[in-house]
Amino acid sequence: MSSIVHAYLSTTPFAILFIYFLISANRRPAVLRDAIDNDEEINLIPLSDMLHTILGMLVFYSFLVIYLSFFVKRRRALMKKFNKTDGSVISVIGNVLYDRPKGCWKWIDKLYHTDLAYVTYKYPTDAEMDTDGNDNGNGNGPLTGCVASESADLSEKFVEKKIRTYLPYHRENVAVLVLKGMPLSGQPKQDVERDLASFTSEYAVRNRDKINQVIIFCLVWTTFLLSSAFFILNQIMVVEESNLQDNADDVGEAWTYFWIYTCGIIPVVSIFGNLAQWYLHHRWVTTSGNVVDTLTKGVPNKLQTDDFRNEEEAERYVSMA
Repeated sequence: MSSIVHAYLSTTPFAILFIYFLISANRRPAVLRDAIDNDEEINLIPLSDMLHTILGMLVFYSFLVIYLSFFVKRRRALMKKFNKTDGSVISVIGNVLYDRPKGCWKWIDKLYHTDLAYVTYKYPTDAEMDTDGNDNGNGNGPLTGCVASESADLSEKFVEKKIRTYLPYHRENVAVLVLKGMPLSGQPKQDVERDLASFTSEYAVRNRDKINQVIIFCLVWTTFLLSSAFFILNQIMVVEESNLQDNADDVGEAWTYFWIYTCGIIPVVSIFGNLAQWYLHHRWVTTSGNVVDTLTKGVPNKLQTDDFRNEEEAERYVSMA
């Protein structure tokens, strides 16, 4: 099932709900007049509750538009840096310890379809990093993000870093790509290649077109929700001005909530939320990790089936050994 079809199907219930809200809001004055004429008491969904629901969904789609337009492209550009051949990347030898999730984390792992691992490699020397002990003006010298003391001989130390992996099993003596000036940015070459293939292959090109379609789909939803919010606000004014309901929704309060959402919550969540997410992701990829004297995340000499995600991965590792 394509992503755009999945988007249509997954949002259909919400579309039905919001269309019901609009129909109900449109009929609200007439329904209230009939209730007054017949001296009946009726229970209706408050228009303010409809407004809150619509604005809440508007927050979600605004965040999604910025995420697909900004974060995804930035993450791809970051991974492409590891594939450059202009001398800005060095290759070292390291190991990968698959971090098999256990307990409740196992179910979270299945939900997000993300495998994590620890990559370990010898700390690159100044000569390898081409920094001469300086940060070359980029703020990422040899000691950036390190836990070792400045006087320590880093050439005898190791880097342990948590990464996302596409190969969920232990690996030894693999190529690890490190950005110059960022000694804690190591990423296994195999995982980088798999990541790049996910958006540079012929099939991935079609996926990029689908992402653009999803962005357009989200923009349509955003326009629909914003228009719906204005319509609900108009109906709140109609009901209040007609004095059709004793405890009618307050127009001033409704507009206050509208401006709080559109000028406060939506910009903070969609823009600053994505910026914060990008900052944390960039920091995790490039500068997170520990510099240690002795490896604590080394590949065990004797492996158990539990060290792998499943028996198939265990057999694959044995066949590679």
